[in-house]
Amino acid sequence: MSFPYDYKKPRRGKSQALRPVDIGTLLGRFLRDNDLNQVLDLKTLQERFPEIVGEQVSRHVSVASLSGGILVLKASSSVWRTELNARKKAIIDRCNSVLKSRAVKNIRFD
Repeated sequence: MSFPYDYKKPRRGKSQALRPVDIGTLLGRFLRDNDLNQVLDLKTLQERFPEIVGEQVSRHVSVASLSGGILVLKASSSVWRTELNARKKAIIDRCNSVLKSRAVKNIRFD
């Protein structure tokens, strides 16, 4: 990755030229190349979890990790794990809606 210009292969007989690159493109490459998307997704889910599951539920459940599409939730009791397991599909859909991607594929309880 070059910063903040991309190398443009010169045409025969022309000098090498650099062209400006959109900052969004550079940031996207940086995040992808350094696997930071998962870190940002995890932080977003942790911050917006009450919105995803509701205030009452979020008092008893927290986001522990996100890796390889598996969201790990830590519940305060087996009763809450059972309740969340019943809502698994809806929680996955809400998480992905918040993230505007399909980052969460499954949920595991810790």
